[in-house]
Amino acid sequence: MEPTLSSVPAPAAEPPLWRWSASVLAFLFALVALAALAALALLVPPRLVEGLPGDPGAAAAREALSGSAALGFDGLRFHSALLGEAGPDRAVPLVRVASAARAESLLVAIARRHPFDPLAHTALGSLSLARHRWAEAESRYRRALDLRATCPEARLGLGVALAERALIETDALRARGLELQAIAQFAAVTRAAQTYPQALYDRALLLTHVGRDEEARRRVAEYMALDASSPWAARLADAVGSRR
Repeated sequence: MEPTLSSVPAPAAEPPLWRWSASVLAFLFALVALAALAALALLVPPRLVEGLPGDPGAAAAREALSGSAALGFDGLRFHSALLGEAGPDRAVPLVRVASAARAESLLVAIARRHPFDPLAHTALGSLSLARHRWAEAESRYRRALDLRATCPEARLGLGVALAERALIETDALRARGLELQAIAQFAAVTRAAQTYPQALYDRALLLTHVGRDEEARRRVAEYMALDASSPWAARLADAVGSRR
């Protein structure tokens, strides 16, 4: 049977022009807003998260560890808000077992009270690092960085933990991969951070170790512009000079 005119569906009505215009304007507005946010992110540097947690237990943890130093990682520099930093010629005392247990108990309690505070996990990572528990330190530092990427001490500590793991890795290829990961962590510490000198030193030293000598010399020159006369500067100059 032939279809009648009444049985043929009518063509869908075109949306009015003002609706198209509103959609285009909304899309353009979204693009402008995204561009403004991107420009703001470039102009305003992200806030660095440094120091100890604000919880009173953090000061008690630091007091429990008084007299311990966080240096001695095979020539690498490290600074911790919890443990401080010793000079390059100072022997590193072992963290006392009882003191470490007390500090860890306090810091774990802080992390439970403030699970989204990256500084609590950073302090725990630094304590693990001082106890030479590399995998545990790495896990705790990564937790801190998952919460806030702009946590310089966690970047520095993670780099040291990776470099220490590289030293005990029996597979040469994996060891080099760990060293390159450590260099990337040191490079992620920005100039405005309190731990920038330590990260720059370690970056230069590790670049020398992996044979990237030209880049290492640039980082050494940058470090010397910050610190040309300390024992650390002399040690770095010796390390780079020995490869020439």
